[in-house]
Parts: sequence; structure tokens; C-alpha cells
Amino acid sequence: MTAGYGWGWQSVMAKIYGFIEVNLAVSSKRTDWMLTTLERYLTTNSCDAVFIYGGANDAYSAVSNTAAVRNVQKMVDLCVSKDIPSYVVLGYDPMIISYGRISPTKYVPTQTGMNALTTKYAQLQQMMKSVKNAKIIPVWKNCAKIDSSDGLHLTSAAQKRFAEYVGKEAFGE
Repeated sequence: MTAGYGWGWQSVMAKIYGFIEVNLAVSSKRTDWMLTTLERYLTTNSCDAVFIYGGANDAYSAVSNTAAVRNVQKMVDLCVSKDIPSYVVLGYDPMIISYGRISPTKYVPTQTGMNALTTKYAQLQQMMKSVKNAKIIPVWKNCAKIDSSDGLHLTSAAQKRFAEYVGKEAFGE
């Protein structure tokens, strides 16, 4: 579950592998919202697989990394209870894309503060490896600073490469 707009990695991957994409995500939401949304969806629907890509918004806020991992584990457990394979996508390497590149805001007014949040996200990615009963898609290291214009979101060209990476990790193709 991650936001995409027809050109995001999820849409690209759906085209590559010929599956129908049902994208439940909304930009800027955290894993607690993702869990509730997935629970509601699976109450009346089913699917062949669930890709969970979340936690960045938790890490870049006051939510603890432990709470984010717990929410992802609950999503995976829900999928297991319904015999749906799940994939936890750890994302890109934030130390390459984001560190030193996210501009301070009124909420986090210093570069040092923004860099601390980037570090928190990198730590969360490591903690996500502890999620059980899901295929963990490792952190994508084949990214460069030029793959993002704002230090957070991948460019459309990078989204395509990321889709290819996730697909190979998930399906071995």
C-alpha cells in the first residue's frame, strides 16, 4: 500500500507483470491508517498479493519505529489469515536520497533535525526486517541523489527502475 499516480512503481510493476493494481494508499498517511484501510478492504474484498510499503511518514513524525513495525506486522498477519501472500517493501536508501537534502520546515527548522529523521527512517527499515511471514524486499541501494528532486520522492525514471527491482526481488524474474 503506497500512493501512486499511474506512473509510480506500483503501476509500472502491474504493467510489467500483467496484474490488476488496486492501490489503497493515500499520500502522507502513516502505518496506523494503512492498517485500518487494509482491514476495511479485506472485509469485503480479496486479492492475490499485498505489497506493503510504509513507515516513512511514521519515521518523519513522532510515531515510534516500534509502533510502525507493529502495524506492518498486523497487516501481514491479516494477509496470512486470509491466505494472501504479502511483501514488505523497505524502499530506497534514505541515506543516499534524503540525508542532507530535505529542506527544514516550520515543524523541523534545522537541517540537523531533518537529518535525524532521515536516520530514524533508515533505522526503521532495518527494524522492518523483523516482520514475520512476509517476503521482505531489501532496501534499494541502486539509487542516486539525482533520483529525487525533493529528497523524499523518486523521479518517474527512478520509479520505473524501482519497480523492476521490486519485481525481481518479489518474483525472481
